[in-house]
Amino acid sequence: MAAGISTKIDRCRQVLWSGFLPLLLCCLFGFDLSAATISGKVTDSATATPITGVTIKIVNSNGLAVTNSEGIYQFNNLSPGVFTLIFSSENYDHQTITITISNRQTTNLDIALKKLVVKLIEVVVLGKINPRTDRQSRLTEKNSITSLDIASGDLIEHSGSISAGDAVQHIPGVSVSYTNTGNSDKVILRGMEAKYSYALINGFKIPSPDDKSRYISLDIFPAGLLQSVQVYKSLTADMEGDAIGGVVNLVMRSPPDRFLLQAGLGTGYNGNYFNNSYRTFNSHVVQHQSPYERFGPSYVATGADFTKDNLSFYNSKPLPDVTANLLVGDQLINNKLGFIIAADYKNIKTGSNGFFVPLNTQPNLNNVPAFSDYYNQSYNNNKIALSISDELVYQADGFNKFTLSHFYLSQKDIETRSMTDTSLALGRSCAGTGRIYISDRSRVHEQGLNNINLKGNDQLHNFSVDWAGVYSVATGSYPDWSELTANTGRLLSPTGSISQAPLLLASLNRTWLRNREKDYDIYLDLHYRPELFNKKLVLSTGGLLRDKTRDNFYNSYVFSPNINEPFTNIYNAVWTDNNGPQNPLGNINNPNTYTAKERINAYYLMADLQAGKSEFSTGLRLEQTNQTFVSALDPSVSFGQTVSIQYKDWLPDINWKYNLDKNK
Repeated sequence: MAAGISTKIDRCRQVLWSGFLPLLLCCLFGFDLSAATISGKVTDSATATPITGVTIKIVNSNGLAVTNSEGIYQFNNLSPGVFTLIFSSENYDHQTITITISNRQTTNLDIALKKLVVKLIEVVVLGKINPRTDRQSRLTEKNSITSLDIASGDLIEHSGSISAGDAVQHIPGVSVSYTNTGNSDKVILRGMEAKYSYALINGFKIPSPDDKSRYISLDIFPAGLLQSVQVYKSLTADMEGDAIGGVVNLVMRSPPDRFLLQAGLGTGYNGNYFNNSYRTFNSHVVQHQSPYERFGPSYVATGADFTKDNLSFYNSKPLPDVTANLLVGDQLINNKLGFIIAADYKNIKTGSNGFFVPLNTQPNLNNVPAFSDYYNQSYNNNKIALSISDELVYQADGFNKFTLSHFYLSQKDIETRSMTDTSLALGRSCAGTGRIYISDRSRVHEQGLNNINLKGNDQLHNFSVDWAGVYSVATGSYPDWSELTANTGRLLSPTGSISQAPLLLASLNRTWLRNREKDYDIYLDLHYRPELFNKKLVLSTGGLLRDKTRDNFYNSYVFSPNINEPFTNIYNAVWTDNNGPQNPLGNINNPNTYTAKERINAYYLMADLQAGKSEFSTGLRLEQTNQTFVSALDPSVSFGQTVSIQYKDWLPDINWKYNLDKNK
């Protein structure tokens, strides 16, 4: 009995030790008999090589593992269930795997990751250099297929230039003519007259305020408003073809990258007036309209309709010159909207003294040069000008840009010319004798320019469109241009003495001249940039529509003095016809009174190709011009002259540039 009980106790001990002992050990040492394991190897799908440093994360848990140098990873002590694993590594596509594991299951999960492939349709790299710097100018010259020279804004500023005419003199191959008072005037490109070139503002042609020529004096454009001056000495098909000599493009200041406020004030004094007086007249009394314009074509003008104050000259010491400019600009709306407003004012006095001896066209006997007159003359000029340039740029995105630009100019030149003309032929019996003419001229020249343009630049894949609408008005006026002349002489008496003849009043002309030129322009350019044999090719087409109207008005009145009327001053001068003009109705029926119209349609095709160190540009431009001209524009006159001209110009061009060094 005792032996049987002992046997049962032994069996119970065995059951306890075999069942509860492992459970006790698990509790003591933290082992879970139901725990599972996930392990595996991560390799490259293309080469099957192990990938080191792959991160494996179990979603919604803290489980995280990293592959070793052999690409092996392992998760231990996982509870049974469903697991989502994310495999990620630099330069490889992420991969997500979901698996289900049960109790005490060891799961082997090998993964092959694919290389990360990113296909870029287009890469746009944007960089910007200050457009006023010499560096930007040199880059623009380097990238241009045409012969291009640029005077940068830095050069203009450091050279002390006052006008665009001064700035352009720093460009090689360009020369400038000067007025009698030393102001820069006409620009001569490649030795050709100014009429063989034209001027642009921000790439668009502008009309001329000049009364006779289409060229524009660059002296009217202040240097303080310029970003740069570009001179093109050769043309391409997308440029207007009426410039054999070249093109001058005045680039105005553009909106800055950040807020900019700049002001300048300067002064100076012309050294000519240290030892000489400034001779002038009262320009405020000048009548801007003739009696014909004020009272109508049938009005009979009298002496009371004309002022004499503008013919009363006096000497003075001028005040110092004044130049001032103000500029403000900024970027708004997250740098999408930029603006700039720049203004320039100048009041400058210039003068000169000299002589001139004209050479007769017909020489004397034995081909000896003949001289008939000796002119001693002095000029005094006061230039007063206000210029405003403003621009608004909206950059909608990287592919669409809109620009609204405006330029305004108002300038007045007040000039006095005093001249003594000594005749070397009339009444000259010996040295110190002969006829002498004394002349004082008062002239006010007013010029104005208004230019506004709206342009856009739009890009879609390999296509781009540039379009613009431009409106420009240029005006010029010479109100009451008058020249007061008297003559005298030094006579040789029979006794050999020389006596001075009385100063007698001569005829007087008073002239009103004004002109107005108005342009409406539409520009359109299309560009396509395909890839051809790994070479860069740009195909372009486009055209221009222009409607130009020019009105010119000329009227003059002639005053004749009484016979042998002595001259002391203008207020005591006596003219015939009760001090009135000889032609009281004026003189407008002349070729200088006219209306001219010009319509231009232009179209072009052009191709640019860059291959290695060579760059080619070729194109063909067609310009169709229709001009009409009506002279003696007067509603009371039934006659006149009408001219109509139509013609076409086919203008081919080809340019080739070879870069000896691609970095230069």
